[in-house]
Amino acid sequence: MDGYLGVDIGSVTTRCAVITEGGELIAYNYLCTQGKPVLAVEQGLREVEGQLPANVRIRADMHRSPRSLDSGRYFGC
Repeated sequence: MDGYLGVDIGSVTTRCAVITEGGELIAYNYLCTQGKPVLAVEQGLREVEGQLPANVRIRADMHRSPRSLDSGRYFGC
């Protein structure tokens, strides 16, 4: 099954989610950023990875370009 990863990096919270092509949520987490967005994203990705079924492949959606707002803009997206 294909999955699509989304990351929302804010100054207060960071959220990571994986959805299917049909929009079904298959993994999610919500963390406090605590002024360390890189560490929050790393932790979020590890936690989301642990929730994924073994048959999920994270795919790139070539029809949508990455976008970033708030604290995430400093990641160079």
